[in-house]
Amino acid sequence: MLLGDLARAGFDIVDASDEGVDAVVVNTCAFVEDAKSESLDAIMAAAQLKAKSRGLKLVLTGCLAQRYSDDLAEQIPEADLVLGFERYGELGGALRESLGLDPANPEGERGRVRVGGASPPFRPELARHRLTPRHTAYLRVAEGCSHACTFCAIPGFRGKFRSKPWDAVVEEARRLVADGAVELNLIAEDTNQYGMDFGPGQGEGRDSLADLLRELGQIEGLRWMRILYAYPSYFSEELIDEIARNPKVTPARAPRPARGLPPPPPGPRPRTPPPPRPPQVCKYIDIPLQHISNLTLLSMNRPPRAHTETLLRKLRERIPGLVLRTTFISGFPGESEDAHRELVDFVKDLRFERMGAFAYSQEDGTPAADLPEQLDEETKEYRRDELVSLAQELSIEFAESLVGREIDVLVEGVSEEDGVMVGRTEWDAPDIDPYVMLTEPAEGSGLAPLEAGQMRRVKVVGTSVMDLVAEVIE
Repeated sequence: MLLGDLARAGFDIVDASDEGVDAVVVNTCAFVEDAKSESLDAIMAAAQLKAKSRGLKLVLTGCLAQRYSDDLAEQIPEADLVLGFERYGELGGALRESLGLDPANPEGERGRVRVGGASPPFRPELARHRLTPRHTAYLRVAEGCSHACTFCAIPGFRGKFRSKPWDAVVEEARRLVADGAVELNLIAEDTNQYGMDFGPGQGEGRDSLADLLRELGQIEGLRWMRILYAYPSYFSEELIDEIARNPKVTPARAPRPARGLPPPPPGPRPRTPPPPRPPQVCKYIDIPLQHISNLTLLSMNRPPRAHTETLLRKLRERIPGLVLRTTFISGFPGESEDAHRELVDFVKDLRFERMGAFAYSQEDGTPAADLPEQLDEETKEYRRDELVSLAQELSIEFAESLVGREIDVLVEGVSEEDGVMVGRTEWDAPDIDPYVMLTEPAEGSGLAPLEAGQMRRVKVVGTSVMDLVAEVIE
């Protein structure tokens, strides 16, 4: 959205290594210590670029700019502008003024630091400069968080939870699909709370995530809707049913030829393309759990184990073929060896197909940062590594269970890492989950060549650690 604003202000979006760059915008993250360190590394790289490029302007945006604006302005003198969420709409004009392209606005704010509040209202989000491939997009449905997890600083700099207006979400989704997206990944700090803050008058059937999924499922050309970052509450019966039953109609397949008919003549035969499939909610839910030991959950101010375990087993039972992704925090203050072992046993029991683990990060201004019994880094990292190793085992096990199956795959394109054509299943979110390595259809097979953005039917013939190896059959 920031780049879209700049494009409408007359700027060309180019690679940072291009000669003649007039400005660099560093969009930062401040979620955990690793993210902050990565953001600071990017800022310092941009500052070095500025030192070599006379007249280049450096702009800092994102969560680090919102959370530590004054500190950044003081410690990074190379920064020409530190911009917070509420002032994003000023970026194009402020940058043009700074570069001398427009006269300064005498009534406008001229300071380097422009931040504002943490809970600004939504502004139109229709005109993007797309950074993701055309066939996949992220659709923000809400912003902020009103929970009080003791380890998390997000509410302090992202503001209170607020749902994006219904019409704005649906219109944005329609435009993304018209622009080529066949997959929409629904995101928010708390996705499944969508619509619960709407007041009277929103309209029947327009006040929940289940209603939204049903509405998005009517968009022609959309194939997949994926739920990311769901809090382990607010899973209504209606939402579970919508995930399980969407799409409502399974298209009929062409009948198989009856036995006893003569074989088809040799040589390539034209293939009738399969009928278009309706949009569906991916049988994949990303639901960060953080821990499972009741004492640790109590210290985290998270739902108790009984609630979480009951929910997960209900999701497994009610949604056939469901894949669960979760994340856990290792080494939370006061986490005993017994609590860690309880978490390991729970993971082995639930067998999460997709899972991540993070060492606890002591975040400024959070209650957990002041708790006694802070664990040493070696213990936190050892416990994290044990969970990561277990996650890899479970992911390998899941990949092997798919060998021999026919599944749909969204073609991503040629992998930069190994130069082969790859795709993703409905159980794989962009960037974080494994790939499917695809073999090009043989000449004379009657099958179209693989292209990024296609949805193709494949047969899984093997695995490569956690990745799948598959042959195209439709």
